[in-house]
Amino acid sequence: MDDLSDRTGLNKGTLYYYYAAKSDILYEIVRATHEASHACLDAVAGASSPAVALSSFIDGMVDWISQNKEHAIILSKEQDYFEDTLPEDKIESARSGHRAYMRKLYGVIQAGVDSGVFKNCDVRVVGRAISTMLFNSASWRLSTMGPAAISTQIKQLLMDGLKT
Repeated sequence: MDDLSDRTGLNKGTLYYYYAAKSDILYEIVRATHEASHACLDAVAGASSPAVALSSFIDGMVDWISQNKEHAIILSKEQDYFEDTLPEDKIESARSGHRAYMRKLYGVIQAGVDSGVFKNCDVRVVGRAISTMLFNSASWRLSTMGPAAISTQIKQLLMDGLKT
């Protein structure tokens, strides 16, 4: 809360008016991140092919993460704290949002496998690898590369590996 107070210029009392605890802020970050992840997947739902859908999803997520690095970094680093401090209803809400996001991502990958565009693979392993890579890209120190270049490199690695 001290760091937030310093960075926002608000006193801690004002911050506590809006958020009773650090875990409440973390929950809002998780919720906003799930909304963005779902929005990126929903935006590719009508894509012309699973390859286009996955490529567009990666572009969307890298763009969002590049604009919200703190969200992605906090989500990755504070997950254990989050699970230990939130009330059970918020933990279940966060888990439910994550599961729904992953099911959508698995669906894109499975559609590629079913159509023969992607190699036969374990969609859960590939989906988790993609999601982990995307969220961890927020902490990569690639100051000379913008989001488009990072997205291109991720897509090149993933798409070349998945395509039949």
